[in-house]
Amino acid sequence: LPLFILNSVAFPGVPFPMQIFEPRYRLMLRRCLEGHRKFGLVSCEKNAEGELVPCTIGTCLQIRDVKVLEDGRSFVDTIGWRRFKISDYYDIDGYKIAKILWYEDKERSVDQREQDDKLADQIRLKIFELSEKNPTCSGLNELTDFLVSDEVPKDSNNFSFWLAAFLPINGWFKQNMLEFQTTEDRLNYLKGVLVMKPHD
Repeated sequence: LPLFILNSVAFPGVPFPMQIFEPRYRLMLRRCLEGHRKFGLVSCEKNAEGELVPCTIGTCLQIRDVKVLEDGRSFVDTIGWRRFKISDYYDIDGYKIAKILWYEDKERSVDQREQDDKLADQIRLKIFELSEKNPTCSGLNELTDFLVSDEVPKDSNNFSFWLAAFLPINGWFKQNMLEFQTTEDRLNYLKGVLVMKPHD
């Protein structure tokens, strides 16, 4: 799987618009368009030697549309497809190719999924509550606008990915949420972030 390394995190089922301008990634994009129209997006972290390396867990993006500009840059409309775990990678023409394993959530019982739905409803109410208490916080206002739109998934699993993507928090928190393997873990983490995050 070709890798695009970026200091950002994408999530399954969530749109991820990109602008590609580096020659190595323009080449990667052309090859993807000629093939399966997918590539992996991974954030980066420092290893023991202090070097920046790809994170182990990333998201495979599916290319939906591409607009190429006269200067060679491309606006790429992608959406998160599936998470993956890197087992190995190597370089080719300036970018990396990874050997991967698909990284899925653990199975949940019907009762557990019902609890996930209740937790998602609690988080929705919490966001509205925080927005009412902090009317000048633009990030919360944008979230509440999205919550009442048709774009937001109704089921708790997809909602957890959506909220993780759109909540205005740093990449370290987002990477943690990408790596959780249950909806409950993601939602509880998000709930904790909402409680601890200062709203000004």
